[in-house]
Amino acid sequence: MALRIGKYLFLGLAAGYLWAALLGHWTWLAMRINTSWLIPVFLLLGAVVGLLSQMDVSKTVFLSIEILIPAAFLFIYRDPSAMTVIPAIMLREAFGLRFLSLLQGNVFIILLLLIGNLLWFWPDNNKAANL
Repeated sequence: MALRIGKYLFLGLAAGYLWAALLGHWTWLAMRINTSWLIPVFLLLGAVVGLLSQMDVSKTVFLSIEILIPAAFLFIYRDPSAMTVIPAIMLREAFGLRFLSLLQGNVFIILLLLIGNLLWFWPDNNKAANL
């Protein structure tokens, strides 16, 4: 149960980053709200889906999503060096962590990516018991 919730939390975080980046380029919306706030919203949505849903996302879908996000960032910002700044800025704005430097934010994001990947590729003992 906790493993599934963790997986969906990670998917929610990824979806939040993707939607925040996409909607951040809509000038009308970006001038009215901070689109980085979508990250915690999708994070909570991922937790709710993980708690209430019995569906399981395959590793192929997960890997596709994980490849789609950096590709979308590169397509949107068209500058590979933006990948070292914008995700950390979005993290700081989304969770109100103004005290974090960009380097600390990037380290935190890398740790989240590592933990999320470990959760997705951790063997699920419940599935083995059901076979």
